[in-house]
Formats: sequence, structure tokens, C-alpha cells
Amino acid sequence: METQPKKIAIVHKDALLMSTLARFSQVLGYDVATLLVDPDTEPQKVASFVEEHQPDLVLLAENYQKSIPYELIAEGKRVEEFKKGEGLEALVEIRKTHPTTPIVMISGAPRHREDALAKGATGYLITPFGFSDYGSILKEYIR
Repeated sequence: METQPKKIAIVHKDALLMSTLARFSQVLGYDVATLLVDPDTEPQKVASFVEEHQPDLVLLAENYQKSIPYELIAEGKRVEEFKKGEGLEALVEIRKTHPTTPIVMISGAPRHREDALAKGATGYLITPFGFSDYGSILKEYIR
């Protein structure tokens, strides 16, 4: 009897990183669903995507900002003003219908790590990371 491959949902703002993770996951034998997000992506859209695909693991970007415009930094704006943590809002929405699905947050700067774990994140992956780190995360959280 053949078993179905486990499924990973990758929700990220960086199309290149997302497609690289998707390809690597597929090489390891996983099915993958991807959702490209931006700062206007509503948390409910992410939750609906997860509901539709029923993954065994969700990899979720902590924030959806592509980059911070230099001119805003030059004006004296603080970087924190532009890092909104949209992924944390999506995390809360996903948890309403998927309380036990592992959700690993992906972030280049783990400002909200403790908050994410308190809101239900199962783990945290800090970029940059190597493929061995990524493979370890998949093995750890997908059973």
C-alpha cells in the first residue's frame, strides 16, 4: 500500500526563496503548496490557503515587507516602524482552525520570536540557513 507524501505549505514574500525551498522539499519527497504574500495580504487569505491545502507543516514568513525604502530610513524613521509582523496575524488565524499543525516561522531578524512562540508557532527558522538546517526542520516537525 502506497502512502501519500507529506505536504508542506510555504507562505513567503520572497519568490526566489520560496521556489528554492519548494524545489528542495520536492527533491526530498514532499508535496508543496506555495503562497506569495505582500504587505496587503490579509491574514484570512493565508488561513484559507492553509485550509484549502491541509498541509502537514506550514512555513510562514514573519513579515511581508519586501524591503524598507532607503528614503524613509534617511528621514529618520525607525526600521521597526516598517516591520509589521503580518505573519504573526496569519499565525493566529491559522491556529483557529489548525491547532495542532506545526507552523515554523521564517525570519531574517527574530524580533518577534517569543511573541510568535506564545501565539502558537511550533518553531522558528532564522535566515540565512543552509539546506541541512532546512532538512532537519522538516524531519523534526513532519511525522
